[in-house]
Amino acid sequence: MKKLILPIIMSCTALSAQAQIFTNDKEFMIEVAGTVTSQLVRDTPADSTLSMNVSNANFNFTPSYTVESGLVAYSNLQVESSNGQSGLSEGYVGLDHKGFNFSAGKHSYASSNFGISKSKELGPQSALGETRGDHVMKLMYKKEGFHAGLSYDFEEYAGDISSLDIYISGLLGD
Repeated sequence: MKKLILPIIMSCTALSAQAQIFTNDKEFMIEVAGTVTSQLVRDTPADSTLSMNVSNANFNFTPSYTVESGLVAYSNLQVESSNGQSGLSEGYVGLDHKGFNFSAGKHSYASSNFGISKSKELGPQSALGETRGDHVMKLMYKKEGFHAGLSYDFEEYAGDISSLDIYISGLLGD
């Protein structure tokens, strides 16, 4: 069995693709964005061979259509690959109009906008350990200095108040 002394990371790179819009039409737009994280690694100090490891990749496809009243219908598909496993991490459809946003499908809860990558309720009756679900309906409202959201997971805890997720934030002062 080959003994690894100390992995030496030669280089860490994070490649990020800028969001690219693929149509010129004012009403119909397809936006594609993504990230790929890779590392150049040498297993031992004596080893002269470098290997390239791709630790994760994430790609977003977001088509949208705007009608004359300013209503935007959109969808989002996010494909993610991490630790050798790939799959659809988000897939939902939505409507956006004058600060109100309604979406339904496989995506994050309203409170995930808080900026915490993983949240968990405390206490013995804790039921909400996830921040996303496969059957989520979400209503959000954004205005300068104020942001509120409400989401409900129809699959995870159906019929239980734990399925309801509420998020409110605002700026106090200038």
